[in-house]
Amino acid sequence: MLRQLFLKFAVMAATALIAVVAVAIAIVFLSVGVYLLLEDYLSPAAAAFVTAAIALVFLLVVVLLAKLISAVSGSKSRKRIETGAASAAEVGNLLGRRVGSVMGRNAPVAVLASLAAGFFLGVSPRLRSLLLKLLRL
Repeated sequence: MLRQLFLKFAVMAATALIAVVAVAIAIVFLSVGVYLLLEDYLSPAAAAFVTAAIALVFLLVVVLLAKLISAVSGSKSRKRIETGAASAAEVGNLLGRRVGSVMGRNAPVAVLASLAAGFFLGVSPRLRSLLLKLLRL
């Protein structure tokens, strides 16, 4: 299951990288086309300047749209994350207190059980594979 998730992530990352490269190439061709179009009406230096100005204005618009979208969606998701984190912290705190109290009362038994589990997992390959299978679920 973890392998499938990793494979899916790798395919998505490769697809995103190819898309970014394709968009970058398209923007370069668009810029060259605009420059060549403007070169007929302006001097080469002025055409380059106007092309760069158009590219900077386009970049500014994209950045402002991205900030606007992230601000709108970020406020909603931030509230959800904060409530989820608070709930997880409460559960972790409660669980930690209970486990700590049990371990505090039975410290010698807990140490011996941990040592025995480590020894048997180190000696037995079947137990290690069973533990790895359980952890992969």
